[in-house]
Amino acid sequence: MSMGACYVAIQKDTLDELLASPQASLSDFVFDDANAPFITRYSLEQAWDAFRCLFEDDLPDLSGDELLQGVDLGECCFLIYPDQVARLAKGLAEFTLEELKTKFDSEEFQTADFYWETAWKEDFTEIAEMFNGLVAFFAGAAQRDEAMLFYIG
Repeated sequence: MSMGACYVAIQKDTLDELLASPQASLSDFVFDDANAPFITRYSLEQAWDAFRCLFEDDLPDLSGDELLQGVDLGECCFLIYPDQVARLAKGLAEFTLEELKTKFDSEEFQTADFYWETAWKEDFTEIAEMFNGLVAFFAGAAQRDEAMLFYIG
């Protein structure tokens, strides 16, 4: 079984309520179809570690920097606050596809060890498509002043 990763954008107040309630389940909330109007999701699938590697120097907190302890969403789950979402959205939007291609083709990336590296070192087109989706996802969440969860599982 492989480990994919996903961003979940959610209003900060709603997330605060969930995190403050000892009986609340993030997993139940995120995967309950009734809550679909309150969240948006963007999956990086198994490319999450390739993106970490591509952006670790420029946007090291792209996956969040606050590990949430004791939550039931994925193997690990990180919180990204709305101000951080806005900063990351701006940072992502500043990258061109040409710059991403340069990072992708770099010896540093092509020789790096990361999860599913063989698959994600081969096809820039798929990385570029995921990148464009990620830029749009962060821009939308920033515009709505949302927080995010980033989980791997």
